[in-house]
Amino acid sequence: MARQDPSRPIRSLFTREFLALIRNARGRALAELQPLLRRTNLEAGEVLKILEMLNLAYIDQPGRQLIQRYVLQAYKGGIGDTHNILLAQVKSPSDLIKISLNFTRPDERAIANLSATSFADLAGFTTEMSKKIVRDLVELDKKGAGIMKMSAAIQQGYLGIGAARAEAIARTTTTQAYNQAAWSRIGEYAPYKEWIPTLTDSRTRPSHLAMKGVIIDVDQPFEVPAYRVSINTRVPACQMMFPGDSSLGAPAAQIIQCRCAVVPRFLKK
Repeated sequence: MARQDPSRPIRSLFTREFLALIRNARGRALAELQPLLRRTNLEAGEVLKILEMLNLAYIDQPGRQLIQRYVLQAYKGGIGDTHNILLAQVKSPSDLIKISLNFTRPDERAIANLSATSFADLAGFTTEMSKKIVRDLVELDKKGAGIMKMSAAIQQGYLGIGAARAEAIARTTTTQAYNQAAWSRIGEYAPYKEWIPTLTDSRTRPSHLAMKGVIIDVDQPFEVPAYRVSINTRVPACQMMFPGDSSLGAPAAQIIQCRCAVVPRFLKK
């Protein structure tokens, strides 16, 4: 059996570094925006332009480097763990399997695509965050609020919107990279794959809990069922080649912050 939540060590480090990046960016932005906050009748366009430049320098650019580094780590982890799981399933020394740890062209394309998707998410959330902060500042300025309240609005934007989205990007990216790497090697060496909900707590989606123990042909998609978030909100069923896979049109609610894993199997249970 696969160990519990195999990508957790990488995901935890990635999340920690991403959150530190947000905290540092908040401090630098506050220092550079304070002269503007002392004015009356803030020019929203001016503040937004400056904030976007600050976020580009302090979040987007270092964030891209962080994403690239951890996509590589997670991808390598998926390959290495899959190798160990395969070895644990062989019955005799003559069946020993040696998986290539060298990246092939499909691996390089997968890594580039995963990184690009996360880069786009990062740029998207910093843009949204900047606009939200500026709207809050303008409203506070109209009410005659002082610099303390405006500084608090900036901090809330970074620690509220920014931190939550950064954590979601880190968690989702790690799972996707790990499982895509695992699936790429499973397809070369084993006929079947199994979906493993690595943690079964209150945060695990009902649809993913329903996939526990499902073993199918390696080249077939998992049929992930729909589930209800509330009386009025239903997340549709979807197909995935592995947990976190978006290539077949799975909705974000079936993907974001998933902690499941895909593992190889030589036999169906």
